[in-house]
Amino acid sequence: MLQQCIARHYWHWALCEGQPTFGVGIAVEADTSVTGNVVEDARVIGINLGWGPYMRNLIAAQNNVRSAPVGIAVSFAAEGQIALISQNIIADCAVNIAGFKWDEQVSGDLAVSTEDLPHSIRVTDNLVSAV
Repeated sequence: MLQQCIARHYWHWALCEGQPTFGVGIAVEADTSVTGNVVEDARVIGINLGWGPYMRNLIAAQNNVRSAPVGIAVSFAAEGQIALISQNIIADCAVNIAGFKWDEQVSGDLAVSTEDLPHSIRVTDNLVSAV
C-alpha cells in the first residue's frame, strides 16, 4: 500500500507523444492501493494506474491531486482487469480522470461521464473542480 505520500515534481518515466519524458506523480501496476496521498504539479499525470496490459487489482482512493494535465490515468489496454477510483479530490486538472492505451487517451473525462468505462473499472464519488 502506498499511503500518505506528498509528491511534488516527482520524476517517473512516462511517454509523451511517443517519446520518454518525466512527470508522473505516482505510478503503479499491480495489486496496489494508493490512498491518502497529495500529488501536486505533476508534469504529465498525477496518478497513473497501469501501463498497457500491466494493470491488475488497483485502488486509488482518498487522494488529493492538483495542477496536472491529467489527474488520474487508468489503463484501458488491460482488458478485464480491475481498478477502483473513488473518493479522490481532483483540482485544477485539464482532464480529471481518463482511460489510456499506453500514451494515447482513449476516453473522455471519466469524472464527468462514465460512458466509455469498461465494466471492470469503477469510477465513483470523486470531487473535481474546474481549471
